[in-house]
Amino acid sequence: MARVANFGGQSFELLRKQEAMYIDKTKFIRDWWEKEDRITVLSRPPRYGKSLNIDTLRCFFSNEFEGRKDLFEGLYVWHYDKYRKLQGTYPVVFLNLEEIIAEGADAMKAELKMIISDMYDNYCDAVTSDKLSEEEKDFSNSVGYKMEDSVLIESLRALTVFLSKFYDKKAVVLVDSYDLPLLTLEKNEDREEMTTFLNKLFSALLKDNQYLERALIMGLTSDMAEDIFDIEKDNIRVIASSNEEYKDAFGFSKEEILAAMSDVKLD
Repeated sequence: MARVANFGGQSFELLRKQEAMYIDKTKFIRDWWEKEDRITVLSRPPRYGKSLNIDTLRCFFSNEFEGRKDLFEGLYVWHYDKYRKLQGTYPVVFLNLEEIIAEGADAMKAELKMIISDMYDNYCDAVTSDKLSEEEKDFSNSVGYKMEDSVLIESLRALTVFLSKFYDKKAVVLVDSYDLPLLTLEKNEDREEMTTFLNKLFSALLKDNQYLERALIMGLTSDMAEDIFDIEKDNIRVIASSNEEYKDAFGFSKEEILAAMSDVKLD
């Protein structure tokens, strides 16, 4: 039976459920994990499969997908017993800044408050667990659509703490399009304010975070990495688009396209 072509699809789970055309990039999961870089900031241009790749990692590592071997059977990563055992075993904090479409720094922070508040609601059991201290419960209760900026800055780090305590395992952090909000801002003052804010947000999340197992942060360009991240202090590995590392994980070769198209029908 021919597979359906789903061009531009960014949901790995949906592609696999639909049995749509999928060019196997799960080698990236193994390659990244084996590198053992604790924090990786990786940039790739638009339309190179960045968002689909990071969603694939989310489906692979997140315990929300525990036991979902149906998503990975037949793919590269599933050939390894170590990775079959690893699938679905980590609490994952997944943040997609592509969802922020507001204009202006204040409006962007308001949207981010909504996104992170919804994340807390999604992990309701973990953020209200009896494993948390009273101080931690108070902080969790302060997270909401109208939270103070100071709470927002600490909210992602706190979520890794709460998840780790609840599941008794360190968290994996995945961030997509970390630099997109800055690229869409027109006013210099908004860009400067948002740059400073994102630096505080990610510094709080990454710096000396004993509840963090690994972090993969993807963007469109590495130009802003030094402004947003404390690269040396936090021992962050920055991989620019020009770097050959992981080159096979993004974009498609002619051979990959021809092989995929031989087994596809266009809807």
